[in-house]
Parts: sequence; structure tokens; C-alpha cells
Amino acid sequence: MRQHPESSTKVIKDAFLERFQSEVRNNAAKARDAFFSRHIRMSMGMSVQVYASLFRQQIVHIPEMHENDRIRWFHSGLTPQLRTECIVDMNGNDFTSVEALIKFAVGQERRNLVMEQTNPSEKRALVSADDNFAKKVRFSDNTDKKCYNCRKVGHLAKDCPNKD
Repeated sequence: MRQHPESSTKVIKDAFLERFQSEVRNNAAKARDAFFSRHIRMSMGMSVQVYASLFRQQIVHIPEMHENDRIRWFHSGLTPQLRTECIVDMNGNDFTSVEALIKFAVGQERRNLVMEQTNPSEKRALVSADDNFAKKVRFSDNTDKKCYNCRKVGHLAKDCPNKD
């Protein structure tokens, strides 16, 4: 009598788990313990990429961890400055994946390094350009804005077509 492939796969999986379950469980427990005891965090002088690599090595052992928890844990391990700068993305939205947060944190780290190496007059120009960019990004989507002039949604008073 031939067995179905699904049933033989299940038998093999069950036998494997019976033999190695304690080792598999130990790796997951060690990874969880490392996170909960906060050993996995970015130390001063460590780059975001190195921290992300260490984070990924540990997170592999906790496959059942939800993406929002991964984001929270990665964020909590950043340096205080990066933690403050990486609360939301450039559009003011929450991060939807830990990889998006890592990419953003790497960019912020590079920006901070450039700012450290820039003389004060150039720094003022860069900060001004960043502020102008942030204002454009923040107000570029007026679909939910209400005009104080005509009380209609979709534009601001300064752009009102019914100006008197």
C-alpha cells in the first residue's frame, strides 16, 4: 500500500521534531531572552548596518514574532538620537516593515554623519533645505485639508479659487 506524500512528510516532520525539538526550542528561547534582556541593541560607534545584521541573526530564531513586534524591538535598540529620528517615515507614516525602518535608519545615520562633517554655514543651508522639503512633503497632499475661505475640502485658503 502506497502512502500519500503528505502523510509521509508529516511522519518525517513529527520524527524530526521529536528528536530535535529541544534544540529548536532552545534557539528560540535564547533569541527571545536576548531581546527581552536587551542585549541586542546598538552600542555607541556601531553602525546601523552592523546592528541590523545582529538583529536579523537573532530574529531568525523567532519566526512567530509579528512584524509590528520586530519593528518595535529594532526601534528600541537604536541609539537615542536615531530612535527619536526614526519614529515615522518621511511621509509621517508608521513603518510597515522592519526592513523599511532599517533602510530609513541607515539614511538618517548617513545624514547625521554628513551634518557632523559640515561647517556651520553649510549646515544652516542644509537644514533650511531639509525644512523646506519637509514642508512640501507634509502639505503636498491636500485631499483632506479644508479651506478656511470657502469651507470646501481639497485645498487650502492660500490656493482657494474663490478668493475675494
